[in-house]
Amino acid sequence: MKYRKYSDDELETMQKSVVSLTKRDLTGMVFGYAELNAGEVEFGVDYGGFSIILFDTGMVEVREYIFSQIPIEERLYSVPQSCISEIQQQYQKYHDETQIMYVPDNDSCDGAINYFYFGNHWVDVLNIGYSDIKEENEIMECFFSICEVLRKYDIVLDIDSVTVHGESTMTDSEVYAYEKGVLFWNVRIWCRKLFQKSGYFIRQFLKFREEKSVDKNKQK
Repeated sequence: MKYRKYSDDELETMQKSVVSLTKRDLTGMVFGYAELNAGEVEFGVDYGGFSIILFDTGMVEVREYIFSQIPIEERLYSVPQSCISEIQQQYQKYHDETQIMYVPDNDSCDGAINYFYFGNHWVDVLNIGYSDIKEENEIMECFFSICEVLRKYDIVLDIDSVTVHGESTMTDSEVYAYEKGVLFWNVRIWCRKLFQKSGYFIRQFLKFREEKSVDKNKQK
């Protein structure tokens, strides 16, 4: 994903047109996953995460977001029907778990929020990981069983990134590098402006001293 600078008007327009992931039309959706930013983010700057959705037609939609689930890049791919069939077989294997899955509470309150769609409804968990919470582990096991299927079709999905046919979403390390680069660039701009202002004041001071010196000479 490539960042670009959006104007405030552009961002406001984009935000108004956003349909949140869990409120999208579920018709034909076979599998869905997203990792989105659950904390406070800076307007129009911070990386918001990504989502991948697989439809029964074989279409694969990958989106990347900035804050508030505003999609700024979308890529479409396709997989054969055999991929759909294999995923549905996994749903049969985890049938009992997927039918009653609910949002487990692991005491997290910010960070990353993970959304899972296993053919029937969305389940979201903050900062999911293997733990002593049974429901959380069941979600992880079902998720990674589907990841194994997708890998056969050149879709490498993990908790924090997805790569399809060699095209990857941003990873945490890349986001950090980007934000570090932005910070460094902002510091450079600040220093340059400070230097420019300092130079202006120095020139004004020297001009003032020169004028005073001229006045003194005239008085003599």
